[in-house]
Amino acid sequence: MTRVRAAAGSLLFLGVAPGVVAGLVPWLITGWKSTGPPVWLQVLGWLLIVAGAAVLLEAFARFVFEGVGTPAPPAPTEHLVVGGLYRYVRNPMYLAVAAVILGQAGVLGSWALVAYALAFGVTVWCFVHWYEEPTLHRQFGAEYDAYRAAVPGWWPRAPRRAGRAPSTVRQHGAVGVVTEDGRALVLADGGAMPFLGLGVWQVPDGPECVNAVRWALELGYRHIDTAQAYGNERSVGQGLRESGVPRDEVFVTTKFQPRRDDPVAEAQRSLERLGLDHVDLYIVHWPGGGPTRAWPGMERSREAGYARSIGVSNFGVDDLEQVLATATVPPAVNQVQFSPYEYRKGLLDWCGRHGIVLEAYSTLGTGRYLESGTVARVAERHSRTPAQVLLRWCVERGVPVIPKSTHRNRIAENAEILDFRLTDQDLAELDALDRTGGTDRARERAWWRS
Repeated sequence: MTRVRAAAGSLLFLGVAPGVVAGLVPWLITGWKSTGPPVWLQVLGWLLIVAGAAVLLEAFARFVFEGVGTPAPPAPTEHLVVGGLYRYVRNPMYLAVAAVILGQAGVLGSWALVAYALAFGVTVWCFVHWYEEPTLHRQFGAEYDAYRAAVPGWWPRAPRRAGRAPSTVRQHGAVGVVTEDGRALVLADGGAMPFLGLGVWQVPDGPECVNAVRWALELGYRHIDTAQAYGNERSVGQGLRESGVPRDEVFVTTKFQPRRDDPVAEAQRSLERLGLDHVDLYIVHWPGGGPTRAWPGMERSREAGYARSIGVSNFGVDDLEQVLATATVPPAVNQVQFSPYEYRKGLLDWCGRHGIVLEAYSTLGTGRYLESGTVARVAERHSRTPAQVLLRWCVERGVPVIPKSTHRNRIAENAEILDFRLTDQDLAELDALDRTGGTDRARERAWWRS
């Protein structure tokens, strides 16, 4: 419906219907009923109308039914021009509208309609140039400039799917192309990891975990993160089945317990507990026994079809370098503690250069960071909660998040992070909270024992 509203709003705003009225009124008043405009002018007018209307209708149909267009602008839909018309401001839509209006002028012989067309064009240009562009540039900075650069020029290029432009995620070392709906990152191996997931660390096996998973999926989550060490894989599988959401729509992650011997055998046991024939991501939970010890078994798990993607967790750059030096299949994901307070920029940038998606856990600091005055001020500016701001900060860094909650209202609240944006000022204030010095390490100290 968003496409329909935007397209319909664009066509109404373009003034085709008002143009007809503006042309008919003076024609009826001045009286062309006997002679009318010259035949050649009427023919030229009709040609312009047919040609312009054909372009408009074709673009309208493709936009509504196929979603084809230029990249969606980094702006809320309430911006009148940017929400609809402006995605076409530098392409044939303007020429088509001008053709229709001038064609009407030719057929009707109305100089008033010519004046209307010129006045309309000047008004829109002034509105865009003096109001919309400065407003959006202040709000989105260089990101808006990147969108402008991506808008096609005057003549058609190959169609591009409408959806969030890659620039809607601020790529500070993050990898992965954003999917068309803006809700997931495409991994280096071709998988797609949703930005938002539900984590179930420390959620007891049983009804509490089942309910949390079922609620999350009912509320639109399509990413569930568990682990062998959590002891709740059975409940995760039950929650998935009770939700009624098709299995192929849900991205399921589990993690290998490094204190055990064989990742392949443990993957089979995980699948039995989950009631699945594969997981979407299988992760080494921590570098126990050394970063490379478990990796050959992880690769065999993938080859056996137990996992579509394999990755690691709590691995710093030193650990990852050792894995890459011996791996046949590189890790697709590195899951680490990541938040404005743990802005591991060195690790994020390194992973980005090597095709590894960084994924965040403990973004809310197990609730500690919700009391931050800085986070609260940013949240107030956007009429959001502190939790939503912390999670959105990760998303704008190109980092998927897996917040944990067992309360339905909190699960729903955490899901509302893909429909607003932080400003450059917001990001700078949140970045300043970092306490790691932009480290390339995954943890300040190892909490695990090999």
